[in-house]
Amino acid sequence: MCPYWKFEEETTLKKMIEEDKSLEEICKTLRRSREAVILKATRLGLEIPEKCLAKNGDKKDVKSHATTTTLPAIKPRELITMKEMMETMLGALDRLQNPQGLSNLELKRCRAIVSCARVYMSMLEKFTEWTHFEQEMVDLHGQNLIIFKQLFQEAKDPAQRAEFEQNIKEIEKTLEEDKKDYGYVPFRKKPDLMVVDTP
Repeated sequence: MCPYWKFEEETTLKKMIEEDKSLEEICKTLRRSREAVILKATRLGLEIPEKCLAKNGDKKDVKSHATTTTLPAIKPRELITMKEMMETMLGALDRLQNPQGLSNLELKRCRAIVSCARVYMSMLEKFTEWTHFEQEMVDLHGQNLIIFKQLFQEAKDPAQRAEFEQNIKEIEKTLEEDKKDYGYVPFRKKPDLMVVDTP
């Protein structure tokens, strides 16, 4: 078995832990040692329930490994583009193709970058689809605002004007919140993070 975990194996590990499978069954399915499974679960922030350990007669404290694998707090930052992530991944792959002079730690770091880049690019694609949908909703609010303002100008009946004015205030409030919280502005799309080729 390859010493490096594939994304699919990590997914299987998480699913089996959630399903309360025994440690013995998890090890058999993944063809990994108990120590490898426990260490990987800890690094992924997963905790193998005591009852799962008990099924195998293993009372080992999973958290005992935390001191060596705990990561520092990660601060949020702006998302990087697909191009930037691909360049980062290619840099790591270049180093892996010529590993002479690299320490074991540097090799592991390069492999982790490649693995994380693959996951990031997949998530970025889904994120981009969602932001396009959200932008369409904001654009729809913008179109409605234009229509209600026009109707307000044309309306003669005071009751209708009051109703249109109320609609205008509600839409403006929604658009203001979208801009403040998420940076969405009608008819002004955010930069496409999926673009690889630059002009």
